[in-house]
Amino acid sequence: MLIKDSVKSFVQLLSSKIFVQTLNLITLPIVLRYFVPSEYGKVALYQAVYGLLAIFLFFTHHAKARFGREEYDATGNFRKTFWSVFFIKLPIVLFAGISIFYFHKYIENYIGLSSEIIVVLLFLTFLSPISNNIDFLNVQEKYGIMSLLGLVDVLTRLMLIAFLLFAVFPPYAILLILINLFGTIVQFIITFFLLYRQIGLPLFDWRWTKDILIFSLPFLIHVIGATTVGYIDVIVIRKYLPLSDVGVYAVSYKINCILFVPLTIMMTMLMPRIISLYNQNQHEQISWFYSRFTPQISFIISQIFCFFMLFLPLLPLIIGQKYNNAISPLAVVLISFSAAPYVYLMVPKF
Repeated sequence: MLIKDSVKSFVQLLSSKIFVQTLNLITLPIVLRYFVPSEYGKVALYQAVYGLLAIFLFFTHHAKARFGREEYDATGNFRKTFWSVFFIKLPIVLFAGISIFYFHKYIENYIGLSSEIIVVLLFLTFLSPISNNIDFLNVQEKYGIMSLLGLVDVLTRLMLIAFLLFAVFPPYAILLILINLFGTIVQFIITFFLLYRQIGLPLFDWRWTKDILIFSLPFLIHVIGATTVGYIDVIVIRKYLPLSDVGVYAVSYKINCILFVPLTIMMTMLMPRIISLYNQNQHEQISWFYSRFTPQISFIISQIFCFFMLFLPLLPLIIGQKYNNAISPLAVVLISFSAAPYVYLMVPKF
């Protein structure tokens, strides 16, 4: 039953993601035709700065999955979990906001953008305590709604293409950043109204908050390492090479992220189901699933990936000659994919 339901949910989410990512791949050559590598590099640097902030803003992600599912199974809502995460994040957000404001000149010089980007960073920072509500859709296994939310990404992508084709705005990095910000706001509004009944009025439960914080602290250490590794490459390139090289690498990294989408879907979809089975003491089903299903699916995905690697030399036909140097870094970052299927599938278990 677990495998049947998991496969159904996986196909549902995967279909949505494939549609969104296929659109990204189709429109990527159009976007790259307008954006020179240096402007694309500025977007990557902005994402690196925000990614480092996100280490501390979103380290409770797995706690929301675990405690939110436990509370949902028991009460049908996740009020304590939502507000506990909110109160944990509140002092972090205040400190981050002050830091951004104080160091804004250094951030602007590093990214190569004007002060408008500081406003965007501050807005996203202060939005974070009540954002990322899509985690609670996952808690309820509302994969159909999660799939429909992918249409927001389609909307923002089509807006970007329209702006470029009709020359509404010049192809500067700030355009890409503001388009993504628009998508973030739309998703936040939709999910908040979908979930506000399960969230309810503010509630502070000290014990629940303490348990979430204790559970999350090891993930903070993990996220610091994983996120730093994810952005150290951009930081190093920015220090020693021109912005154009940052842009070329950003294209390879974006393609890498697209290829990892099926794995993140599997982890997202399995998390609430495994937590429920664990709370119901059905450990034999969990063990059977991981002893039989995980090695097989990991092997199949790895083989598909190896076949894909044969077509890397054809990549310039898609992304254009301006970014043809993206092949080498893409081949390097994709090495981790050989072990990634097994790792991603094991995350819900631990």
